[in-house]
Amino acid sequence: DLCGGEDGPDIVFDCAGVPASLDTACRAVRARGTVVNVAIWEKAVPFNPNMLVFREAKYLAVLGYQRRDFEAVIEALSAGKLKPERMITRKIKMEDLVEEGVWALVKEKDKHVKILVDVKA
Repeated sequence: DLCGGEDGPDIVFDCAGVPASLDTACRAVRARGTVVNVAIWEKAVPFNPNMLVFREAKYLAVLGYQRRDFEAVIEALSAGKLKPERMITRKIKMEDLVEEGVWALVKEKDKHVKILVDVKA
């Protein structure tokens, strides 16, 4: 089992910034674990702190990445440890960046995870 048992993971990252992902993260984390918020939230979200209180879990918010974070991801991708294909929900040309990229992520947040931009097309 990926989490080492039925108790849930020690750390859960919420990167989506939607109410369902926060709720899932708080319910999934094991007792005395940590939910790490990486997402940028567009608006206030209903939140019941008891989901963490009853588990004595922590909520940690972080902002920004360091060079070593990017290097670790690139290394994991190169080694085949990360398989991001399922996260890629659309591929677009550079000329369509605003409408089919930025606005799609804003207006259709529930339909997209990552949109790749082909800078050569």
